[in-house]
Amino acid sequence: MAVILTGSGADFSGFAGAMTTYGIVLYGGSGAGTVYRQTAAQGTGRGTVTIDNNALTTTARTEIPPVTNAVLDELRYASVIVTNYGALAVTTSDRIQSLTVATLNEPLNLGTNGTVLTLNSMTITNITYTKGGLYTTNNWNGFTKPANVTGAGAIEIRSKGTVLMMR
Repeated sequence: MAVILTGSGADFSGFAGAMTTYGIVLYGGSGAGTVYRQTAAQGTGRGTVTIDNNALTTTARTEIPPVTNAVLDELRYASVIVTNYGALAVTTSDRIQSLTVATLNEPLNLGTNGTVLTLNSMTITNITYTKGGLYTTNNWNGFTKPANVTGAGAIEIRSKGTVLMMR
């Protein structure tokens, strides 16, 4: 589901919990759906994608990008938040602006070897990772790997770099 506000000054306050797309548990279940929220102030493609499964446990994962009808770079400037037992699986190399995984209850599967999710910032279980480089299940770039991260792929945090101006 996508909700895009076009009025200046419009925001989503007052709509908390009103936009949801939960997965189901019956017959093996399905992963949580996604809700994309964007305000006029954020600009096109710069909104937030929420993966929220209403605290329902399922083995199914929400895929980024989806295996069918994938549009690479579609979320390049968007933030992704995984919460309330939502589960994220990275299916192929892609880019997003930022990733937040709320707790250890939200599994993050990095996909297969060679798959890289590139982003600018990442927070997992209230730890913000800012060090640029690759994060894999075998080498979490000098940090302790969160217990909810699996898969043979990687996350790459882009370094902000240094800007040098000369006149």
